[in-house]
Amino acid sequence: MDTLKNTDAEKFSVLNQFYEKLLSKQNLDSLREINFFREDNGLAISKAKSHKEAIRSLINDLANFPLERLRELETVTVSEKKGLEGWSDIILQKVTK
Repeated sequence: MDTLKNTDAEKFSVLNQFYEKLLSKQNLDSLREINFFREDNGLAISKAKSHKEAIRSLINDLANFPLERLRELETVTVSEKKGLEGWSDIILQKVTK
């Protein structure tokens, strides 16, 4: 990210804010959620064993995204069907197709 800071300050700022939210667990507070997020955004599942390691990997991959797409991450969520509530809805057949 240091290179990005010197070459694209605006992109660095957006990524850095996202990084801070990830570290403080305001967004994607588990390794599982990070992997769901990666999957939802077309990225390969991380082989990281820790939350911090997964964050570094995610930020490095997101650095390749266009700035417009990165701005959309400010309201990051994981696909609602992947959480516990989503699975319980599927199991209980509450979700309509």
